[in-house]
Amino acid sequence: MTAGFVGADVAQLRDLATTMTGAGSSLTNIENSLTALVTNAQWAGTDASAFVAEWQNTHRAKLRSVSSILLGVATDLRRNASEQESASQSDGGAAGAASGGAAGTAAEQSPEATLDAFAEDDKRDPAAVAEWWNSLDASEKAALIASNPELVGVMDGIDYTSRSAANTETLNDLIADARARGDDTSLEYLRAVKDAMKGGTHPVKQLVSVEAGPPPLAAISVGNLDEAKNASFLIPGMGSNSPSTPGDLTASAGDLWMEQRNIAQQNGLSKDIAVVAWMGYDSPEMPVGGSSLDTSVFKGDLAKSGGAKLGDALMGYDAVRDASGTDSHVSVDAHSYGSTTAADTLASLPGGVVDSFVAIGSAGIEKSIGGASGLHVPDGSVYAIQGVESLPAAEVGRVGSGRDDPSEASWGAVRLNSAFEWNGGSPTSGSNLHDLRTTNDFFRGYLNPGTTSLNNVALVNMGLGDDASRY
Repeated sequence: MTAGFVGADVAQLRDLATTMTGAGSSLTNIENSLTALVTNAQWAGTDASAFVAEWQNTHRAKLRSVSSILLGVATDLRRNASEQESASQSDGGAAGAASGGAAGTAAEQSPEATLDAFAEDDKRDPAAVAEWWNSLDASEKAALIASNPELVGVMDGIDYTSRSAANTETLNDLIADARARGDDTSLEYLRAVKDAMKGGTHPVKQLVSVEAGPPPLAAISVGNLDEAKNASFLIPGMGSNSPSTPGDLTASAGDLWMEQRNIAQQNGLSKDIAVVAWMGYDSPEMPVGGSSLDTSVFKGDLAKSGGAKLGDALMGYDAVRDASGTDSHVSVDAHSYGSTTAADTLASLPGGVVDSFVAIGSAGIEKSIGGASGLHVPDGSVYAIQGVESLPAAEVGRVGSGRDDPSEASWGAVRLNSAFEWNGGSPTSGSNLHDLRTTNDFFRGYLNPGTTSLNNVALVNMGLGDDASRY
């Protein structure tokens, strides 16, 4: 070290952090490979069982511990590098940091330091993130995606093409980790997310978010969110933590995308459309079906926490849209308990973020919201669809919770039809099941292809709510 040197060489600290991260990741890969060999070896009997137990409980645990230490040290090194860089700022730069957080020193800090600072700021402004990210060149963005995919992928304000690339890497890592840990529940869900992303060339699919959990969560866009002139967020209801949800909800998003594209073709509108299958919140379980009665669907706790996350996602999209100069119509389509969650979001967001809201087979909206006027959505752009369900799941949710029914005329929403009707000379089918989608020939969910309700939701999403048929 140079005589008289005080502090740290920031570049060397970051290089060392990268080396530590690589070593930790390599050790994890080795651990995964060895575990697969041990557990899949053709060896049975008492000695085999004892060896596997010793590997899992002793040797593997030690490898994981060392890997965790290396990754932890890497995190500490990055933090120290950021702190050293901030300390080395001029007085003006320090004042900027104090008044503007990560954004205040973004111009003076390295891209990696700014990303770390944003990640540590729980109150970060997605608009500031978008401004900073757009100031980087392509090589700087690519380097951050490669070195910190877990941060880039969850950062609201970063464009969705970049986030999808980062989240794809994170998803692969989470699958490997769940497999190594023997966490079959998470592994099944994460693999379902990966399967749902397949076939994404036209329309393109983007992995908007993915979380390890528990429970693991994700969001998949059918269509390019960065280019969309019409963007919709499809929010599922109770039971959506199931491993069947990524495939089913993404398929529903795809059906909605296709219906909207057909409407765009017929009306000369932009075909730049995106529908997000947003599975980003911990939903209630079905009240019956497990070993005990689950009553969380009748309570508002999960809706509040999920609503906060949905709000972050919508504000992030708003920031990306503003930063790119793209003007798009934004709709939230929420099913069952998802409408409870989305209404909590829309009651707290500022106006101008969401252009329309459709409550589909709602499990009820909190009375404290005070009807459609309590949502920060333009007047006349709050809609409700309630079909005649063969099993009245939506009604059970409303009655059991005491929440308001948005399909009642007094609530103030525009009530849309979900029954059979002639649509432009062609018949559309009625919905008779609470689900969004079913492959049964007799039962039809709200977003089954060829249904009146699918067509009506698509019209609203395209900004043509006046053309949707009323109840």
